[in-house]
Amino acid sequence: MISWPFAIPFYISVPLAMSLLLIPAYYHLRRNTVRYTATDSKLEIDTGLVARTTRNIPLSKIQDVTVSASILQRVLGFGDIIVDNASEIGGTIVMRNIGNPRRYADLLLRELRRWQ
Repeated sequence: MISWPFAIPFYISVPLAMSLLLIPAYYHLRRNTVRYTATDSKLEIDTGLVARTTRNIPLSKIQDVTVSASILQRVLGFGDIIVDNASEIGGTIVMRNIGNPRRYADLLLRELRRWQ
């Protein structure tokens, strides 16, 4: 029988293998539980898997739309869309890992122009 010089014990290899599978699965599931919908009057953000939360942002409250992409995101053809709004809560909304983000940002800006 062949003995490996770098044999890893069972109690270490199984949790290691599980973590290598479960961590990417968690991020994939988390990414796919967010849905963005742009209508002619609002931007809807649905989050959650079991319990869903919907956030509605009227287009009249949106102040700025920015597209941001790292080098890797640009190579792969996706990026982040950053929406600044003037609601009571305020702040920014980052829509992460959107395919062809410039097209969707232009679509959102086109709808914003109709409101102004």
